[in-house]
Formats: sequence, structure tokens, C-alpha cells
Amino acid sequence: AASTGATGGSSSNGPGTSYDRGVPLNLGSYHEWEITEIGYDGTEKFKIPHGYSEHIGALARKIDWMSLAGEDSIHDNPALLKDKEKEVDAGVDESSKKGPKAEERTLQEAGPWHVVAKHLHESLQQLNVLLDDLAILRTTEYLKPMRVADQLQNTNDPVVANEVTSMIQTSKMFQWSSKRKALMEAADVFVKSVRHRRKQEEMEAGNRRNKDGFYIELGKMRELYRIRKNGENIVGDLGYKMFGIKMDPRGVFGIGRRSVEQMKNIPKGRWEPTVLYVTIPSDLMRQSSLYCSIVKDDGSHTAVYPEKPNSEYAYMEIDKKSCEEMPWQLTLKRAQETLIIKDIYEQLCKEAAMLTRKTAVFKDGVLLVSLFDDYLLRIELQYYPFDLEMLPFPKETGDPFLTRFLREFHLSMECSRPVRPQMLVDLPLTHLPESLDYRGPLAYTYEDIECRAIRTKALLHRLMSAASHKLMVKRTIQGLNDFQVECGDPNLRWRIVRCSPLHSLFIGELHNRNYDHISGGKLSFYIQVDEYSATLQTKEGHEINCRRDLAELRQALHLMATSHEILSVSNMAKQVFYQVLHANMNAMDPNGVPCPTLLLVNPASTRTIFVKFPLGEVPQVFVREFITSEITDDRGNRLTMDDMGFTALNYHRIPGNSLCKKFDILFSMLKD
Repeated sequence: AASTGATGGSSSNGPGTSYDRGVPLNLGSYHEWEITEIGYDGTEKFKIPHGYSEHIGALARKIDWMSLAGEDSIHDNPALLKDKEKEVDAGVDESSKKGPKAEERTLQEAGPWHVVAKHLHESLQQLNVLLDDLAILRTTEYLKPMRVADQLQNTNDPVVANEVTSMIQTSKMFQWSSKRKALMEAADVFVKSVRHRRKQEEMEAGNRRNKDGFYIELGKMRELYRIRKNGENIVGDLGYKMFGIKMDPRGVFGIGRRSVEQMKNIPKGRWEPTVLYVTIPSDLMRQSSLYCSIVKDDGSHTAVYPEKPNSEYAYMEIDKKSCEEMPWQLTLKRAQETLIIKDIYEQLCKEAAMLTRKTAVFKDGVLLVSLFDDYLLRIELQYYPFDLEMLPFPKETGDPFLTRFLREFHLSMECSRPVRPQMLVDLPLTHLPESLDYRGPLAYTYEDIECRAIRTKALLHRLMSAASHKLMVKRTIQGLNDFQVECGDPNLRWRIVRCSPLHSLFIGELHNRNYDHISGGKLSFYIQVDEYSATLQTKEGHEINCRRDLAELRQALHLMATSHEILSVSNMAKQVFYQVLHANMNAMDPNGVPCPTLLLVNPASTRTIFVKFPLGEVPQVFVREFITSEITDDRGNRLTMDDMGFTALNYHRIPGNSLCKKFDILFSMLKD
């Protein structure tokens, strides 16, 4: 806005007094001043543009007021009153002849103050425009008023001041400086407006991205958790049970959205900040882990209940602000893990209190249950601080297999239907009373149904069964490895055919090196392992129950090796034409330990070979010659076959490095 100054003076239109013509303000848009004259010295004289009043006057002159007010109107032109009266008097006679006389119009005199009223009205309009401009300047951040030139106030004569001001404003230097200042101010206005607009666009774009990101993350959350809107709040459920109560208060969490300022304040790290944040219950605001292991009770307290340092109690310090800054995926995952572990441990403690014929002890977050012998099942619950660090899993704290089995079995129980679905059952069509039999010909009694019913085992019983089975599998593997070390001939090869959490099956093969094609091949057997015992089964279907005793398992393996040795030696003897008189597999030594025997005769029937196969020892070989002529003792008595004893051979002195090699050489030496 540019102010052109005030014009003072008197007006001759009034009744002899001088007065101001309102407030001389000109408000309008800036435009180029027109050049009226250029002097010989290069001085340019500009034409001062019209102000608001001149502009309004120019527009008013374009209006045809006569057509709007009518030709009969004399409000602003009293000179037309006499002419109008003459016309009216002349037309009285004609109008009286035509009809009744029309009502005469009362003329309103303008008065001497109409010019003052006109100028006051214009001043009021200028003030209203000024107030509107000031209101716009106050509400708009990037607009401010600019003053191009100041009016001279040093002179006392306002006319001289106006002439000097007009001369200064029409100079070329003033025009250049004013244009430059106006352009700089306009450029500043545009720069400020662009910055303000860009800031608003960034805020709007950030809010829009924030809103879109919130709904995208909310859709991802709905794929993993139950979510519903409760009034103006959005809540979710950490429950993992497929059947049963939904939205349990123990696992309900709140969902919120971060603002753009909060997103900027989140420190950058390895996790990307998320628009959505969650609020979980305080008792789940910790990391939890459940460790299962098998320990041996050696009488020491520290082996079962180790001392905890003070750092392990840091989980009790809860920081809800840091929890909300964490990514919601990690927060909900750890909170649900804590909820599952707490439910598992609570159920285990309840079942441990109802155990029969077993001992259970609970102390300092550790649950101990007796398995068999001196072995205990140890279940420990540990808490860790709720932060971005991952949980440690040291090897000495637990058995990964038992821990995983416990979790999987618990979740499978919770995700299975507790009640069988309804189904239609055909009943026999009969008219007999209820007291008589309603059962069909192939139906079971109530006692049979109860005996055949398969009931789901409790969680603790299943865990104890899995722990006992794993311990038995370890013992079986240890027994097989010890047998391979102790007994090198025949060789034992074994492998696991089937291994489940509750049942396992091993297969073993005994063979002779380089003599399988002669000694009759290999001998196979199976070992079935469950939570109660390890049972050895032969190909003929015989079973040897070793219970949980590792010594009995080793004895059974030695018995199978002895059987294979007898079969191998007898088959080799038949191939070199030896006669097998007997092979007693049920023979025992004086202590009642199995000791199979074998009796052979050479092809010439001159020698008898008697072999004992004690368990876990080398074979004992005895040789006796037949009596072909009469033999007498020192007294002259005739000796019989019963009087002749067997000669023991040193097994280790027989040439050869294996059982089959030694007997092959022995048979060739005693053939004749």
C-alpha cells in the first residue's frame, strides 16, 4: 500500500466554511506510472494514478443514472423542478379529462450538507477497506505493510509540502529506488509464502503418510492377533488358544498411533520406527524363558538350586516409555511368549501338586520331579529385562529338546477341541422297556468302553515320559558304544530306525570280517526303547527285557554275540566235514550265567573238540582223542573214554587275529 499524502484547503461548494474532505487514503494495486512529459534535460514527469475516489467516480460516470432513477426524479437536480412544474400545470387539464387526478409527489430538498455527507460516506468506505487490509495483514504470516515514501512534515504550509512530495515522487531516482524496494519486498513475500506452503505440504504429507502407515501396520497386525474396536479405543488380544475364552483381560493390549513429532524424536537404531505402538500389561513387560533338563541327585544343593546373582532381578524394573518405543512386532512377540510360558509353568505346578507315587518339590522358580533311580526332571522359570537384547540360551541351563517338546505339546493341547463333535448314532429299533438290554449285537459294555477309552495324559506326565525315554535312549546308545569297544570280534553295527519323543527302535547287526560268506552271514536283532525299559528282540521273536539296567543290556548283547559265534563256528565246521554232535544254547555255568557249548568231531572221528562260549570272554577250547586200542593205567586196568580227559588249548596261542581265522586253522590242524 502506498500513501500519497493529504491535501489541505477550503472548498467553495459549502456554505462559506472550509472543511476537510474526509481521510485522504488511496488503496489500490501497484502499477506502472504513465509518463506525461520528458524534458530537454531528460527529466521524466509522471502522471499520478487515480486513487480510490477517482476510480469510483470514473466508474460512476459510466452509469446511466437517468435510466435507473427515471426522468421524473429531481432528487439531485433542483433546477429541473420549475420545468417539471410547468409540464405538470400544462397537463392538468388533459389528466382531469382522462381520469381522476394522481397523487402529487412530495419533493425532498437536498440541502446544503449533501456534499459533506457524500465525502463522509466515501471516507467511511476507505476506512472499511483499510480495516480489511489490516485484518488480512494480521492473519497472514508472509504479508507486511510497506511504506514507499514519507510525506514532508517540516514545512508549515501543507500546499508546499504536497508540491515537494509530488516533485520527489516524480523523479527518476525515486522511481528506480521505489521499484527496487517494491520488487525486493515482493520477492520476500513470495519466498516466505513458498516456505510456508512447503512447510504446510510437508506437514500434510507427513500426516498422510503417518495415517496410511498406521492402517498398513494395523492390517499386518490383524494377520497375527485378534483386534477389535472398543468405543474410541482399539484393543488386541495376545491369546493363543483356538478354543475357549477370547479377549481374556490377562492378554489384552492397547493400540495407538504416533504423531509426526513423536516419529522424529525416536532415536534411529537397528529397528525401523513404526507408526503404530502398543501398550501391554505390566506383568507381561518382561522376557521369559523356561528351561527343562535332567539332573542327577548327588546330594549337593548347588547342583539343583544354583545361587542367582543380583543382576538376574533386573527384570523387576519396568520402563513403560521404552516399551512403547520398541517395534510392536518385537513387543507383542515377547509379551505373548511370556504369557505362554507363565501358563505352562502354572499348569505344571498344578499337576505336580496332584502327583501320586512321585516326588515333586518347588523352590525359587525351580520345579523338581523324580524320574527313576537318582535322576530328577528340573524345570526352571527365568525372567529377563524387557529390552532389545535377545535372550541367551547357555547349554548348561537346559535341554533344547525337552524345552521344545514341552512347548509344542502344550500348544497342541490348547489348539485341539476339548469335546468330541456331535454325531448321530443308530440305535436298535425296539419296543422293550428301558430296564432291558438296549445294546446292539456288536456293542460294548460300559466297563469295556472305559477300559478301551484313550485319555489324554497330563502335560507333566507327558514331559516325564519324554524325559525318561530320552534318558533310556542315552543309556542304550552308551551300552552299544561300550560293547563295540569291549568286543571287537564279532563286529557290531547299529543304527536308529525310528525315534519319536516316546518310542524308539534300534537295529543291530553282528558280522565276521572277511568270513561272512563262510560263517553264515550276519545276525540281526532289534532294541525297542520306551520310558520304562529297553527290550532286545531276535529275528525269531524272542524278547529279552533289560528294564532300565545297563548291565542287563550289555549281558543281552554279549548273549547275541555268543549266539553268532556258535552259528559261525558250526557253519565253518560243516564246510570242512566236521560233525556237530550238539550245540546247547541254554547251557549255564556254575554261577547260573548263560554259557553256550558246542561239541564237534573231526572227519576221521579221531578227535573231539569241545568249545565253551562264556559271556564277555574268549571261547574255551578243549580237545580229546578217541581210544583206538586198549590202553591200561599203571595198575594194568583198561581205560575207557570216560577216563580220558580233555586237553585245554590256549585260545590266544592259536594262530589268527579273529575268531573265524583261529577256528579255520584249528580245524585244518585237527582234521586227521
